[in-house]
Amino acid sequence: MAKSNKTPKAGKIVKKEMTEKEKRFVQNYVISWNGSEAVRQAGFKVSGVRQYAMSLLAKPYIAKAVLEAKEKYTKKMELTAERIYHEYACIAYFDIANLYDENGNIKRIIDMDKDTRAAISSCDVIDISEEGRPSQTMIKKLKTIDKKGALDSAAKILNLFAADNKRNINVIWEDLVDEVQEA
Repeated sequence: MAKSNKTPKAGKIVKKEMTEKEKRFVQNYVISWNGSEAVRQAGFKVSGVRQYAMSLLAKPYIAKAVLEAKEKYTKKMELTAERIYHEYACIAYFDIANLYDENGNIKRIIDMDKDTRAAISSCDVIDISEEGRPSQTMIKKLKTIDKKGALDSAAKILNLFAADNKRNINVIWEDLVDEVQEA
């Protein structure tokens, strides 16, 4: 059983500093969001790692440390709801014509606007250098991020499928009632 990190003192509960293993648990947890894995990576030697992770997360001082670490990482990564929504919109409203110049050639990456670049997941290039000339590359193939997936995610954010989901549940419920009545 793990040592308690709180000791009674004059009728109050006072929190001691987190142990090194608890600190490592918090660091690993906010990276993977997998409690069992965070317990293992922190170096705890316990059976029932899932339950142990849940018991750690239930401790108020660890829950607070997780929230603080999450805020720190999201701030460091500039991860905001607004930015995520914007990235979904870039993918969902991506126009393939923005990849090409007026002559029908694929633009150089640096010549594409930022929103178009956000919709590209990979790029294959070929070297077209000639002896005695500076090295040059040409884009051979571009792959874009799943547009339908982005649209589905945006629709979920806006709760556009709620009416359909409710209708589907009602239909399933009505079918079950019919089956029971027929039996």
